[in-house]
Amino acid sequence: MIKKLIFKNVYIFPISLLLFLLDVSTFTLLGTHTFCLLLCFYTTILFIDKISYQLILIMIPLSYQSFIFYGNGALFLAYILPVSIVALKARKVIHRRSVLPYLTITTMLLIQQCIIEPKIFDSHIVWGCTIKRICVSLLVVAMFLKYLPKGKQGDRL
Repeated sequence: MIKKLIFKNVYIFPISLLLFLLDVSTFTLLGTHTFCLLLCFYTTILFIDKISYQLILIMIPLSYQSFIFYGNGALFLAYILPVSIVALKARKVIHRRSVLPYLTITTMLLIQQCIIEPKIFDSHIVWGCTIKRICVSLLVVAMFLKYLPKGKQGDRL
């Protein structure tokens, strides 16, 4: 049991670093932050596992990404923490859990695009870019939910 737990957690940080590099490289190549791979990975791990230190391991590259994009390493906490707390509370209450990861990533991106970025860059909201980013992120979360292991299934060890 402990070997499986250690083996599973060893790969969380390298995967998050790889997704961080992919996010930064696509931002560099495309000139816009279309793919939110690291944020989608965070949302998926939020609903797959109950272990909170895995989320902290993913927050380290998210902090670097926030520093690169906005110049402030703690800015991502303004939308990650409140939405994560509400999502974890809703996970206990709502019976239809398959919808929660999609609502969570959509809420995080709407807060980021409609509240945080216009305040920082003093710009207007570009709805086409926002809708495109939400659609791509929903597809990425669906892919992560399909291909990542779901943790313990039933009574098996």
